[in-house]
Amino acid sequence: NIERHGPDIYRITLAVPGYSIHSLEIILEQELLVIKGEMPKQTGPYTFLHKGINQTAIKKIYPIAQDIEVTDASLENGLLHIILIRKKSPQETPTSFHFSKKN
Repeated sequence: NIERHGPDIYRITLAVPGYSIHSLEIILEQELLVIKGEMPKQTGPYTFLHKGINQTAIKKIYPIAQDIEVTDASLENGLLHIILIRKKSPQETPTSFHFSKKN
């Protein structure tokens, strides 16, 4: 999902069941947002009878504008949330000046 949470705030949500924050990587490079992850190998004294959770590596690529930056990422209940904010260009950002006191 890609959601707009304000004029300059966006959130991407991906379902990543079985992944941990240590097995996911978020890269912002050359106007591309790359999300990739490797599922940790599961070993133990058991044999799977059925694998209902996809355990393949993931790689998602989103083209994004040059003025977008990643400000936060969180993993909650198998959902990866990435917050993106559009940076204001210098001409859009109001600048105020304070008078210095002169005698």
